[in-house]
Amino acid sequence: MRDDTYKLRSIFLQPTTTSREVVYTCPANNTAVLVSMILSNDTVGPDSILIEQYHASHTEYHNVYVGSVPGKDSLTVMDSILMVLEAGDQIVMTVATANTVAMTGVIKEYFGVARGPLGT
Repeated sequence: MRDDTYKLRSIFLQPTTTSREVVYTCPANNTAVLVSMILSNDTVGPDSILIEQYHASHTEYHNVYVGSVPGKDSLTVMDSILMVLEAGDQIVMTVATANTVAMTGVIKEYFGVARGPLGT
């Protein structure tokens, strides 16, 4: 995959519910790479959070981060490990308290390099 044929996308979500919410879905005919992910908490106390990757081809969720974000603080979850998403894959987020924790990230989208399960 050439590294000069991508489009950079910023992603952001501050869940308004305590249910699973979609942060990003990889478009058809694309492969995406999550380059960085930062979680921030605007409230005084810590809040629990679950970040998952949904694999569309297997219809399965896999934990990416399970933990908490300290009050009035931020946490870098990914900055040196890359997560690859194929077409239809998603990044989803669940929080213990709505309107407290936000996720910001950067994604590289590569058009026309979509592959099937296990890179086929």
